[in-house]
Amino acid sequence: MSTNLQSTALGNRPQLLKVPEVAQLLNVKPRTIYEMVAQQRIPYRKPPGTNILRFDLDEIINAFRFKRNRSMLSFQRRLIAQEEEKFLPLVGVSIETKGDAAGSVEIILGGETAREERHLDHTIRNVEKIAPLIGTTGLEEGLGIQDSEDVKTLLRFETLPELEETTH
Repeated sequence: MSTNLQSTALGNRPQLLKVPEVAQLLNVKPRTIYEMVAQQRIPYRKPPGTNILRFDLDEIINAFRFKRNRSMLSFQRRLIAQEEEKFLPLVGVSIETKGDAAGSVEIILGGETAREERHLDHTIRNVEKIAPLIGTTGLEEGLGIQDSEDVKTLLRFETLPELEETTH
């Protein structure tokens, strides 16, 4: 049976699907549907006096539409936060050489006062390599930082046009 995401219910009578149909609709194995039922992650019905599982197509659509919208909202918030972090002034880079945090690098961006709302602290643990990134002009355009798990962090330096005019 090919089920699309349109309800074919007649009147107020819901279209009830079986486990294999829901699995096909969600592109998962039937075993996953049983796990979702056990974890109460999917709406389902049991006719009285039976152990048979049935799923209302409209309820399934609405449940997953809500989850998709909630995920999209979370993704949108992350994008906005990333955009707000752009072009923050560099306050400092701190390298810890002693104690439990030895080998950590902390990058501090934002205003120099506590009143500045935009602020970012980023800590990289177990740093193994720090290298300047030399641009086409021969000047340093950033720092490359690599940790023990081979994760690389790039700290890029940019001169903003409005700053160039005031520094001449």
